[in-house]
Amino acid sequence: MSTNISGEIEGKRAVVSNPLAVSMANSLVPEIYNYIALTYVAAGNGAGEIETVTYKTGGASGTTQAVLTLTYNASNDIATITKT
Repeated sequence: MSTNISGEIEGKRAVVSNPLAVSMANSLVPEIYNYIALTYVAAGNGAGEIETVTYKTGGASGTTQAVLTLTYNASNDIATITKT
């Protein structure tokens, strides 16, 4: 079975749509999702790196299933990942 994933970059925001719902047991985000939106750190530690990952069902305007928020240290390494 193949998965058709399309992606596009909208300025500093990346969007990935997947028509098949995804769920993985023993994962940081085990909830079912079919849309991922990324935002990036604008300035400071981690500038240009991923700041948030939002997992949704129902596309861009759908229901948020989980959000990962990443922080970076002075070496631009990931310091923390918080799931809400």
